[in-house]
Parts: sequence; structure tokens; C-alpha cells
Amino acid sequence: MSSSSSTRRKRKGAPTSPVPSTRPPKRASTRPRPPPGRHRPNQGPPSDAMSPDDSAFLDRLPDELLLQVLELLDVGADERNTTFYSLCLISRRFGRLGQHVLYKTFDLDCGRPGPFLRTVIARPDLAQRVRYVLWEYNMAQPGAPPADQPSSSDLRSLRASLKRQDLPWSGQWQTMYASGHAACLLKLLLLHTPNIRYLGVVDRTSPRAYFDVSLSNESWTQLFFPPEHRVPSSPGLSSRYTQLHTLHLRMGGIRMEHIHAIIRLPSLRRLILNGAYHPVNGPSQDNGVATCVPSSSNIVHLEVHRSFMSHTGLAQLVKACRKLEHLVFSYDSQSYTRNVAEIGYPILAAALHQHKHTLEHIDLDDLSDRKIPALIDYPRGTIGSFQDFTKLNYLGCPIEAFQSWNSNEWGESHVELHNVLPKTLEHFSLTVFESEEVDGTCYSSLASLSAFPGRYSKGLPQLRNITIRVHPEVYLKNTDLWKLDISFVNCEVYLRIIQDGKLWTRDDFFEDSSSDGEEDSDIDSETLSMIEGAVTASAAAVMATMLAVTQSLHHLL
Repeated sequence: MSSSSSTRRKRKGAPTSPVPSTRPPKRASTRPRPPPGRHRPNQGPPSDAMSPDDSAFLDRLPDELLLQVLELLDVGADERNTTFYSLCLISRRFGRLGQHVLYKTFDLDCGRPGPFLRTVIARPDLAQRVRYVLWEYNMAQPGAPPADQPSSSDLRSLRASLKRQDLPWSGQWQTMYASGHAACLLKLLLLHTPNIRYLGVVDRTSPRAYFDVSLSNESWTQLFFPPEHRVPSSPGLSSRYTQLHTLHLRMGGIRMEHIHAIIRLPSLRRLILNGAYHPVNGPSQDNGVATCVPSSSNIVHLEVHRSFMSHTGLAQLVKACRKLEHLVFSYDSQSYTRNVAEIGYPILAAALHQHKHTLEHIDLDDLSDRKIPALIDYPRGTIGSFQDFTKLNYLGCPIEAFQSWNSNEWGESHVELHNVLPKTLEHFSLTVFESEEVDGTCYSSLASLSAFPGRYSKGLPQLRNITIRVHPEVYLKNTDLWKLDISFVNCEVYLRIIQDGKLWTRDDFFEDSSSDGEEDSDIDSETLSMIEGAVTASAAAVMATMLAVTQSLHHLL
């Protein structure tokens, strides 16, 4: 008992040697070994043994070239976001470069404003990459869906961004962010994207919609005017937007004071307005026009579509440009209520002549409802001659703007176009109204222009296209405009006649007459069949009479 316990104690206290660890047997690799003389697959290929196929990988391009390759993708397609999102999942490098291209352009029709704005606020590096923004909103619609509502972390990022930019009214900005309205989100977006080059804003709010009008006016003030004291407004389109090149606005409430705040941007070169109108017959008109300083804008491309702006407002905008090259203006009475925005061609001509050495494109059109007497019962004057314009290659103008002369005793008038058009003209567009059905001024003017080939070739050697824009109220088939197509065949000038977007051909002028001819032919065939039936009946009656006479003679014999 004692010996066994002592032996047990000795074993217990004796130093024990470590048990050697046994590793599991290494499994044989099923991958075939490369033959000797070649590199292993997990090692980089030697520079002297690189094959053409190995050097053709897209990820071997430097970042600058890879960005150019990614930008060649169609940025206007609907599947653009999906395409770039798939590219971002290839690798971290592709994800970093793909985000730079993905956030360069944002279209509200193809994306959601909530996630985009959330990323722009949290990622200043991506906010610097934003170049093109297309934004639409409707003040009568509710805010963002619950999925796009900002979270506590989003509001924290907004507070940090406002603090970084040293902007006050943090509480008001957070309230606007939480509202989810697209107009408010646009103002927040403008706070964080100073490198925008193209901005398109479309207000689709119906004028008959029931919404807070003060909210709409406030959005305009916050969008285009600098911040005032104790008013939570964004800097909007302030001077810090040093790269804004093009601004396209389709907003029905644009007034002259809004436009004056826009054209002062030093970087703006292209301005497109749709639906702008000018308050008339009131003190606000004179005050608004007086603030437009001549030669104060760097805009070279100005377009005003479907506008009820008077000649005074348009002339002031033209004079405000230093070197205007492109001008488009279409007069429309859709905003007409009581006051009339009059058009005076002499005042427009004086403003245009200040840019006679720089203007290359002039297009003036009238889309108003000329059935309203107040819109036409006043003298509009004439626009004069364009022969001293040295670079003008496109001219569009109503025929009524030119001085007309009576050509005969029946009161037909014409315009001596060879005395008013410049020699550099390549495309000429004329707008004709309902008076063309009576006096034929456009037809006589263009016919006289094509009747003298020698004078035509010397006066307008570069003219190749003539477009006649017919007002919707004109009944084209009562005019002789179709004959002009034959007149300009020998002059190598392509003539087009357009009404309401439809291109008229010679067959369209005779469509009714051909159908009338078919009706006449149908009537004639019906008449012939009736005559044939009558002749047959008469012949049958004659035969019956002859048969009766023959039978009576037979009885007598």
C-alpha cells in the first residue's frame, strides 16, 4: 500500500516531457502542377513573359483613362444607374471610380432624391463631382415617401455639413429636410454642389392646384436671391457657383426680378427660360426693368419660350448681354388675363443692333391667340433691315415685322426681302398669320425673291433653306403657298411649310379636291346606271307596243 502510494507520488512529481504534436497528413493537391519553366498561377507574371491577352485587362488602365472609358457609357438611358451599380460591385477600385461617374449626373425622373441627397451630404468628395442636375417638382404633391425620410444619422450629417460651411438656421434646414418636398430638397442640394455646370428645374405645379402660395414664393426667393437677415434662405445661385454654364428653367412664375438675379452670375453662358412672363401696366414693371444693368451679363445664348414678355423686358435682357450670339423668343398669350404685354419691333431692332457683329442666330415667333382683339389692335411697327449683321446665318421673324409695299391696284402687298436680309444668311424662317389668306404678302414676297435669279444669287449667295411657319388659325388651302415650291426649284433652295408641327406637301393642298373628284365620279356612275335603266324600260315598252300592233294586224288579215 505504501509502496504503491510512493510510486504514485514519484510519478506525480516527476517532470513530464511534452508530447509531440502530430500534424494531420497533408492532402495531395488535385490542382495540376505547372510544367517546369513556367510561373505559378498565384504569382505575378514576369514582365518579360507577359502575353498580349494578359495586358488587355480593363483594370490595368490608369484611373484617368478608366474614368474616360466609363464616361462613354450612355448617361441618358434609364438603365444607367443599374449599369454603374453593377460596375461598382466588381472591385473596390471600380466602385470608387464608378461612384465618381454615377454622381456626376442626376435626373429626378430616373432616380430618387432622398438617397442621392443623403449621399451628397455625407460625402463631400462626391458632392464636388456633381455636374448635371435635372430636377422636377410639384408643390401640390405630398412629400417624400416614408422610405426616403431622413434618419437621425442623416440629420446629424446635415448639421455637420452646415457647421462646416458656417451656415446659420440649422433647425430650419432640418425641418425642410424632414418635409421631403422636392423644392426644399433642391435648395439643400444647391448648398452642397458648388461645381454644377448644368441645372434644369421644372415646376409642374398646376396654377389651379390648391397649395400654399406663400410656400411657392418663398421657394423662388430662396432659390435665386441671397440670404437676408433672419430669413432661412439658401445662397441659391450665388457667385460661389463659378462653374454653372447652362441654366434651364420651366417655371410659370418667373418674373423680371428673378431673371435679373440670374443673369448676373459671372459663369453663366446659356440661359433657357420657358413660361416666363413680365408684369405690365404696373409700378413693378418699371422698377424691375430699371435694375437690369446694360452690358452686365456674360450670357451668349438666350432662349425665352412661350413667354408673355413685352418688348421692353426682352430688349432689356438683350442689352444686358455683352456679346450675344444666339437669341430665341416665342411670344405666347397663355398667361394673358387683363394686361397686355405689347410687342414693338423698333425697340427690339435697336437692342439687336447692339450685337450686329456677334449675333449668329435670331428666331422671333408669335404663338399668341390672335382672336383676342387686345393682342393685335395696336401698332407694332417694323423691325428694319438686317443687312449690317456680319455673322447672321439664321433668321426667323413674323412677316408682319417687315415693311410691306403695295404691288398692284388690288391691294396686294409684298416685302422686298432682298433689301432686308443679310448676305451671310443660310436659313430663313417666316411666320405668317390669317391675313395671308387675303393679301398673300408672304407668297408675293418670296415669289418676287425667286423671280430674279441674278439678284438672288448676288444678294443671298448662301441661302439654302426657307421655312414658312403658318399660324394655327390660317386655313392653308385658301393660300397659294404651294406654288412657291416650284419657284425655288431652280434656285437650289429647300422650302418647307409647317403648321402645328406638321410638314405640308403639295399633295396635302389638293387632298380635298381629289376626294371631291371621287364623289363626282361616283355621282356620275349612279346617274349613268339610272339612265341605263330608263333606256331599258323604254325599249321594253316599245317592244311591247310593237308586239301588240303585230298581233292586231294578224287578226285583221
